[in-house]
Amino acid sequence: MSRVIFSLDNVTYPDVVALNKNLPIWGVKIKPEFLMENGYAVVDFFKSKNLKVMLDNKLFDTKDSMNDQITKYVSRGIDLVTVHASALFKPEEDLLLDHIVGVTVLTTFKDAQTIKIYKKWSKDAAAFLVEEIKQLGYKNIVCSSQDLQTMNVNSFSMHKFCPGIRPPWYKKEDDQNRKNTPAEAIQQGADYCIIGRPLTQFIKDPDKLLEKICSINEEIKKVTH
Repeated sequence: MSRVIFSLDNVTYPDVVALNKNLPIWGVKIKPEFLMENGYAVVDFFKSKNLKVMLDNKLFDTKDSMNDQITKYVSRGIDLVTVHASALFKPEEDLLLDHIVGVTVLTTFKDAQTIKIYKKWSKDAAAFLVEEIKQLGYKNIVCSSQDLQTMNVNSFSMHKFCPGIRPPWYKKEDDQNRKNTPAEAIQQGADYCIIGRPLTQFIKDPDKLLEKICSINEEIKKVTH
């Protein structure tokens, strides 16, 4: 099974449909704008390809509002919904915990930002938030794979979704500050690698996109025991 989640930021639905390929990935991550623009038909499309769908809207609202929104999304086929861990949201129904992903510290943040907000280094802030939501029964987290170094990853059973993944062949600089290669992320304890721009640049070249995804899967396979 692939551990790659294709982040479809800044990609159009027609581009995705035009690929006409069954990509060897675990699932896709979409923004709420993508869902709003195209409707739940996009969810049905991905599910028809046997792909999981993560809606990345990083909810932070009142408990009732978050509970209502997540319940609606899950009822329409969305598998995972991201929420800010710092919201300390506890759903009314424990079954919803299977579908919630707690976002800890954004991979775009540098230590200066997390010190200003949390009075902690990035890794320590992420570890603190994980401990908080672990007490609420969370089963999924989003964090930088670098932050896993500070956590005792063997002490909890939460699935670890890690963005800021940059394959060795991707040399462009962008807004990601705490990043790793796919192999490094898996070695540090990541369960899934969320990869966007290194792959979306090939969205109009299906053969090249497939080649790059396969190369990432092979890189991960080499370090998976």
